[in-house]
Amino acid sequence: RQDRLSEALRCRLRFEPDLLRHGAILLPRERYSTIRAQTAQWFMKRLAGRGIEPSPEAARLTPFRRRRLMTLLQAHDMRTAGCSSRMIAGRLIDPELEVLPAVDWGDRKERRQIRRWIAEAAKLVHGGYRDLLHGS
Repeated sequence: RQDRLSEALRCRLRFEPDLLRHGAILLPRERYSTIRAQTAQWFMKRLAGRGIEPSPEAARLTPFRRRRLMTLLQAHDMRTAGCSSRMIAGRLIDPELEVLPAVDWGDRKERRQIRRWIAEAAKLVHGGYRDLLHGS
């Protein structure tokens, strides 16, 4: 399933006759077309060597939000790699949580926090990032 999904989401760009002289990006007309168009313009400027500013979506993120999103993606990656919630909490919150007895782990606020992070990260990974890019 993952291979089919990544194949379906793969973006293909074609530049004729070469990268620097011509190029086009085709965008679907949909809810996110404005942000996609802004990002496409930024991308074309970067390819031509004229843009040094961050991408439009990166410019919208505060440092706090950027760190939070990075933490969420780390939690998602760790979960996908097979890590337990306690192991994720130990790596992202407090190393002491990894060696906490199971009976104590069950009632910890960090356990609930990790569950929320994993759920939020899964929503982002499975399409919610579009709302983020749109500014929602």
